[in-house]
Formats: sequence, C-alpha cells, structure tokens
Amino acid sequence: MLKRQTSTVAALLLLIGVVLAAAPGFVVRNSELRNQPSFSGQVAQRLSPGTAVKLLERRGGWRRVEVKANSRRGWVRNYQVRAGQVPSSVVSDSRDENRGVLSDLASLSRSASGLLGSSGNTSTSQTTATIGIRGLSAEELKAARPDQQQLNQLKRYGATPEAGRAFAKAANLKRRKVNAL
Repeated sequence: MLKRQTSTVAALLLLIGVVLAAAPGFVVRNSELRNQPSFSGQVAQRLSPGTAVKLLERRGGWRRVEVKANSRRGWVRNYQVRAGQVPSSVVSDSRDENRGVLSDLASLSRSASGLLGSSGNTSTSQTTATIGIRGLSAEELKAARPDQQQLNQLKRYGATPEAGRAFAKAANLKRRKVNAL
C-alpha cells in the first residue's frame, strides 16, 4: 500500500514538473512542424504566424512544441517561435496566406519593432527578433552528425570562380585592390 502511494506521489510530481516546464508561446512565421529536430524529419503540420503553442524542450537550433489547437507535438526552428502570449499584431499580419517571403519578412519586422502594425498602432516595442544558437551542451555537440542532404543542397548554391567573373563582367564591375585594415 505504501509503495503504491509512493509511486502515485512520484508520478504526480513528475507530471507537475512537465506541466511547469511547458511555457506558452506562438509561431512568428510560416513554419513546418517536424517529427524530429532535423530538416530531414517528416513534416507533420504547417504552422502559420500567430499559432499558439506550448514550448516544451530545446535541442540545439530546434524547439519542441505542442500545438494548442490540436495537441500535436513536433519540432520547429528556434527562430520561428517566441515565448509569451500571441500579440494581436502577429495575428492580424498573418491573414493573407498568399504573400511572398519578402512580405513575411516585412511583417515580422513590423511586428518585432512595433511600427505601423496593421491596426495602425504606432506604439513602440522593445521586442527584438534574432536568429542564432547559443548554449549548446557538450552532449549536444558530441551527438551532432552531418546532414548529407543539407550539405548537398548548400553545395548547389555555390559559385565557381568562372561564374563569379562572368557575373562581374555582365554587371560591368571592375576589380579594385583594397588595403588591409
């Protein structure tokens, strides 16, 4: 009997710890909820700006979240979510799904700076959006593995010296020597 009560209390304490660890958050840009913290992970759901989530766990540049609307769990990039409640400017700026990338960036910039939100509100905000990874643990660094698919994709963006010279010639750019500082 005592063993059973001890197990029940331990389970409740663990559950309380999990509930307290989850923080409210929201999606700040069009995102893909993936089943694992990797670009090779299967896309479970597409998320639009303003989607309310619970922030559960962080692993490198990824954040594990739970979508409040349907309790689906998965991983998104850290810079695609923010802690806190959904600001009205993010929700009102996310209505048009057919916007391009530049429009999304402008919307995010307006939301982050508090300038000219879609409601015409000109109040200023101290919110700053940044992209980066900090605080990787030694275990995370040891567990890191190269993603060959992503590496191959990056190689496709590379340019050869010949392509660079052809671009410069087509744009009528001239070579200049710049002294070291």
